[in-house]
Amino acid sequence: MNKLFSESVFVLKRQGLAISGKYRLFDSQGKEPLLFIEEKSKWLPPSISYRAYEDEKKTREVLTLKDRPDDPSENMDIFDAQSGEKIGSLISDADSISEIFKDVWAILDAEGKTCGKVYEKSLSKSLMRELVTHDLPQQMDIKVGEIEVGELRQKVKPISYELVIDLSKDVSGLLDHRLALAAGIMMAYHQGKEVDG
Repeated sequence: MNKLFSESVFVLKRQGLAISGKYRLFDSQGKEPLLFIEEKSKWLPPSISYRAYEDEKKTREVLTLKDRPDDPSENMDIFDAQSGEKIGSLISDADSISEIFKDVWAILDAEGKTCGKVYEKSLSKSLMRELVTHDLPQQMDIKVGEIEVGELRQKVKPISYELVIDLSKDVSGLLDHRLALAAGIMMAYHQGKEVDG
């Protein structure tokens, strides 16, 4: 696995002023980009993917998120771009009444077994964002079993998008950090589309 994925804290920033399309991933110091990420869409057959590259010229792809075949939802499979190996998946998964109004994704491992969950912390903020404004910052927890291993925190920025992917609580290495990065990428693109819409 690429050593950059061993970092504990990442910062995902929108590239330029575009609402969606391109992002850069930094470490906690935020000096040089670790990854360059962009959305790829196809009309026929309709599909969407997110691709992460080590360099801005896109010569080395390291992580790929692809929508699932024959799945109309926004569920994604995550792959190691170098080996083609499937790492896992992120699946919309509200399993209680309160979660129906929140963003909730189950984290599946490569065999399709549930190994964790990404879920929105605050029901009230989720409802406010849906009913009043999508500009409210979003925060989501990441759990493996009942153990909290990380969080995704959107920072308030007037004309840009910035998301902190904090895995410093994962002291036992329970979660493949690539799955947490994939969740951060999906959160950033979804939030960008909501604000744009």
